[in-house]
Amino acid sequence: MTNSGQSTRNTIPIRLDGGKLAGEGLEANTLPDELILKGLQNTSEAQLFDGEFIAFVWQGDDGILLVEEHPFDQFVQVLNGTAILTEKGGSPQEFNVGDSFIVPKGFTGRWEIRNGFRELIIIESNAYKAGIGAYE
Repeated sequence: MTNSGQSTRNTIPIRLDGGKLAGEGLEANTLPDELILKGLQNTSEAQLFDGEFIAFVWQGDDGILLVEEHPFDQFVQVLNGTAILTEKGGSPQEFNVGDSFIVPKGFTGRWEIRNGFRELIIIESNAYKAGIGAYE
C-alpha cells in the first residue's frame, strides 16, 4: 500500500505471450509415472500470469492420463490438438482447437490427448498451490 492507501498492484492489462500460446519457449516438465496410462513422454509448460489466478500454457505428446479426484476447478482452452475426457463410468467428451471447458474439482476419469495437444489453463491461485501437491 502507498501512503494514500492505494494498492501498488499493477492495473495495466497484460497481453499473454503469443509465442508461448503457440508453443514456443515452453520449459520441459514431467508428470508422475502413476498418472500416465500411455505415452506422454514429453510435456512442457510456461506460466503466463500469477495473481488471484494462475494462467499457463501446457502441452504434451499423445497419451492418456489417469485423473483421480482432480484437486481444483480448472478452466481449459484448447490451443492445439484434441482432448478426450471420460468421467469414470461416463461417456467420452471430445474437445478440439478453440473449445473451452471446465474440469471440476473432484473429476475422476481418463484424460486422453492427441495431435500435439496444447492448452491454456486458468486456475485460482490458492487452490492451485494447495492442490498441485497431488501431482508431485
